[in-house]
Amino acid sequence: MQGKRIDNRPVRVLNLKRTEDISQCQLVYLEFDSRREIADFFSRWSYPPVLLVGEADGFADLGGMVNLVFDGGRVNFEVNLAATRRAGVSLRSQLLRFAKLVPGGGGPR
Repeated sequence: MQGKRIDNRPVRVLNLKRTEDISQCQLVYLEFDSRREIADFFSRWSYPPVLLVGEADGFADLGGMVNLVFDGGRVNFEVNLAATRRAGVSLRSQLLRFAKLVPGGGGPR
């Protein structure tokens, strides 16, 4: 993706070391090894307008916005609408038609 353009905007791939650096991005892919790591991250997250994407078990339930789910060679995704609203991130209805919506929104309030 590095060097590509989306809607005439350059795509940059960064390896961020500090949580504070995430707020400079529009979309961030987060990698976690456990539900405990996810819960710890979201307990400190203030929800600036950044789309947070992950693929860990419980990511959307615990406060993530889009969770990629791999099932039998297919990629599905879960969406936490409460988290996207809290961050002021909007997703198109065309995308949401294919998503599994996480009930209750999850994550800290």
